[in-house]
Amino acid sequence: MEALRVPIIIVVNGLLALLLLYYASIQLPIAGLMIGALMPLPTILVIHRSGWLAGSLLVGAGISIIYYAEHFFGFKAELLPFLQMAAVAFILSLLMNWQDRLEVVIGGAAILVAILEVGVFSLHAWQQNLTPIEYLQQAVQEFWTAIVQLLQKEHLLEKEMALSGLNAEVASAYIIQITPALLLINNMVVVLLNYVLSQRLGDSAAWRKQGGPLSCWGSPGWLVFIFIGAGFLLLAPIHLLNMIGVNLLLLSGMLYFFQGLAIIVFIFQRFQVPRFFRWSSYVLLVLIKPAIFLVVLIGLTDLWFDFRHLHRPPPEL
Repeated sequence: MEALRVPIIIVVNGLLALLLLYYASIQLPIAGLMIGALMPLPTILVIHRSGWLAGSLLVGAGISIIYYAEHFFGFKAELLPFLQMAAVAFILSLLMNWQDRLEVVIGGAAILVAILEVGVFSLHAWQQNLTPIEYLQQAVQEFWTAIVQLLQKEHLLEKEMALSGLNAEVASAYIIQITPALLLINNMVVVLLNYVLSQRLGDSAAWRKQGGPLSCWGSPGWLVFIFIGAGFLLLAPIHLLNMIGVNLLLLSGMLYFFQGLAIIVFIFQRFQVPRFFRWSSYVLLVLIKPAIFLVVLIGLTDLWFDFRHLHRPPPEL
């Protein structure tokens, strides 16, 4: 009886945390995007502590509560984002317990979730008698309209659009072209964020090891050829090649951003920089546009400069 009570307490605590994150994600317009990305975390921790059955009970209870709150109490809720985050939790937990390579865990989870999302999206398009491209155009237009309405009070978006000559139609067309890269980048960020936090909050000693610490991670050397090749594709006179090039450039650039961030984390740890300064720096690196390009440049040039001295041969005795 005592052995059963502990998993029940863990599931209940996980359910409360999951519902709190879900409620905050739909009530806070901008901050809710970041909060919603943390929704897989309670399920991952419950699976790690109490097993797959406990994680399934947690997700099932959450689905039931959201369904009844929406249909019987008029609570404004959407079940699909909840299911998507649950899929992230199960896929990431599976790969974390199965694979030893960090690239396979993060990249594999991001790709599998993207395939699942494309399948669900195509099913919705079929239900509305639309092709996936037509449904995507409709969804992007609605998304852009919602963003404009959300930032209308501050007049920030309108000023930037006026300065750049950007309008809703042009922006929607550009977003559609880079949708593959945006989808994978979004999934990689969500998966990586939950991976790092689950390692921090859970018993990291009990997880299957995925190589060394994240601060020592580096992208494969051949990625630089994809990065350079993507730049050449942007110069091609064929529009399809331009689309492929910009998507590859965004994806490889994001990987180099992760590598540059890992280098900065490594340097902070090596010189024992205070935690407050570390986290303040991380926030500024993400929010300031020139800093983002600087981090990408650091990650790209690490192939030649080896800032962390990870690939230097040991000294001869």
